[in-house]
Amino acid sequence: KIQPNMEPHLFPVLKLSGTPWEIGFRHGEVFKSKIDASIKFYKPHFAGDEAQVHEKANVVCAHLHSKVPHLLEEIKGIAAGSQNSLQDIIALNSRTEFLKPDDVSTAEQNPGECTTVCFPSEGLLGQSWDWYKPLQDLTVVLDITRIDGHRILTYTEPGVVGKIGLNSRGLGVTLNFLSSGALDCKIPVHILLRQALESNTMEEFEAFMDNIGDTGTSSAIVICGADKFIHFEIKRHKIFKVPSLQGGKTMFCRTNHFLADEAHLVEGNFPPSASSTSRFNAMSTSIDSLSSTATPGTVENMKTAIQQKEVIQAWHLDDGEMFGTVACLIMDMKNHVFHVTDGSDTLVAPWVSYDFDTK
Repeated sequence: KIQPNMEPHLFPVLKLSGTPWEIGFRHGEVFKSKIDASIKFYKPHFAGDEAQVHEKANVVCAHLHSKVPHLLEEIKGIAAGSQNSLQDIIALNSRTEFLKPDDVSTAEQNPGECTTVCFPSEGLLGQSWDWYKPLQDLTVVLDITRIDGHRILTYTEPGVVGKIGLNSRGLGVTLNFLSSGALDCKIPVHILLRQALESNTMEEFEAFMDNIGDTGTSSAIVICGADKFIHFEIKRHKIFKVPSLQGGKTMFCRTNHFLADEAHLVEGNFPPSASSTSRFNAMSTSIDSLSSTATPGTVENMKTAIQQKEVIQAWHLDDGEMFGTVACLIMDMKNHVFHVTDGSDTLVAPWVSYDFDTK
């Protein structure tokens, strides 16, 4: 049963600055009620009881301490500010990796699960984010300023240090879920996304990924600058780079199946869902048709591509929860502008533009 459109709203923006712990504490303090609601939502979806989840969180904590101690400090600040345990906040940041196997399986079969599109020569990167309806009312935009002046705009879940967004160095990042079977979590994918936004250059993040070792769940990360991009696929703790544009193409898209040839040589080759293939084909057709126009790489053209009916998922009941496109997002790296709108039935919802001067 399709749920009628729900009232569109603006995502709250929180400006944060200071040390990692100070940034985290303010995040946790201001969004405590949202963080509490997110913990309550995810707990039934996590594999294992609370003690087992906390045990896994302690393992992740050790890896965060080794690889990204600055982000662990921020997570500790979130825990203190929101008056929650460190383990519960680490679990939120590891929520993709901690989901029950049947929840992951359900996600793989859903009609959604995110579509990414990139116009690299124009510095434009966008995606739809498909997930559960309760998260739409909880998501926030963080405007973070580090002590050195480096700034980050990220659309994320409360208590999670980062997801989709861009930084003041002109780098943007997106995420797509991929399936290859569950493994132990070490560095969660949401931590990787925030680390991409911490980077000054794509090469810096590429070096980080080359040296990270074991990572979290299988996923795809696209990091894009003003005129180039790097496209990663993670499969069973192995990281692959999808080849750059070929055959004269100037745009690309991806959904929820592996594109790197090397990834298919690793165990865990689940067939792509019909949804992933159909969305990929629909978006490929859209961007191919845009390539023949006089001004193909515009924000408005990207909005049209992301909002097509073959990509947007109307709210529908799935395993007792409303599921659909939570949001659509576009990062304009050349102008440092972040465009966000509600997802399902998004044609009636306004696009909101955030930049580094957002009050």
